Amino acid sequence: MFGKRILIVLLAVAFASVIPSMTAFAEAKKRVRTVAMKIETNIVPGGSVMHQPVEIDVDNDRYEVIDYLFTNQGLLWPDGDVPRLEITLKTVPGYCFKTSDYSFHIDGGTYVKQIKEEEVKDDDDEWKMTIRVVVDLAPVSEYTQEIKAADWTDGFVASWTSCINAGSYEVSIYRDGKRVGPVKRTENNWINLNQYMAKNGNYSFRVRPVNKENTGIRGQWVEVGSTYVDAEAANRNLIAAGIAVQ
Repeated sequence: MFGKRILIVLLAVAFASVIPSMTAFAEAKKRVRTVAMKIETNIVPGGSVMHQPVEIDVDNDRYEVIDYLFTNQGLLWPDGDVPRLEITLKTVPGYCFKTSDYSFHIDGGTYVKQIKEEEVKDDDDEWKMTIRVVVDLAPVSEYTQEIKAADWTDGFVASWTSCINAGSYEVSIYRDGKRVGPVKRTENNWINLNQYMAKNGNYSFRVRPVNKENTGIRGQWVEVGSTYVDAEAANRNLIAAGIAVQ
């Protein structure tokens, strides 16, 4: 009985001696309380889920992105799917995550949840912590692909390749670097601009797609080099525009 009491006392003393060192170690680590990320991707309906590239930027050097993974079922993106991304973050030595559901500020996605993981030592015997952050991106139907090619055809017609998920296109025309008239919109992949080319000069245009589901989502502008309109051609366009108005 006496021997057992001595053993219990010794264990208690040993445990008490460990607690201060553990507390000191925890206090020595600086806490990461907020996480900010910017996510950029361009999902193609019917494209590969496994080979979908993503760019993820973080706001400081206390943590870094070490991996990401789409958790959606299937091999290809169906039009109505919502891409779900699982991002793994790791702190640098001397830091640990102390985050809640309100700690995450995500540009380009919607926070869903965090999955906390245990602290681990790396190959350099440094303590680091990783967490996984689950994010929903915009629905596949809201991604508008870029225009791959555009050019002048038949002198006064601007044309371009069609885009997946584009319901219409916005077109601007310029003479000698200055815009002529308002931005035009068409559901076709071409537009006749002769009525806006009624003065001689160098004309150029640019075009961008507008998403069919959400017209507030627009693709990148594609610019096309200039074509010269002389005085004779400009006069013909002026007459044609006058006839069209009558």
